[in-house]
Amino acid sequence: GMRILKDGGEIGQVTSGTHSPTLGAGIGVGYVDRRFATPGTSVEIDVRGRPVDAHIVDLPFYRRDA
Repeated sequence: GMRILKDGGEIGQVTSGTHSPTLGAGIGVGYVDRRFATPGTSVEIDVRGRPVDAHIVDLPFYRRDA
């Protein structure tokens, strides 16, 4: 339920998130306004009133090298 922000305005909400031990970083899934859904778009997540930098990526988050 955390807000996804762009330039100070709300553009969506996180629906699920956690820390990924494989990637060593936080990951999440959410819904954003279609205009901001392009992979590479920089956004912020409002984590308990503190903005945290994030960016839009394609799924899957991780691919094991063959």
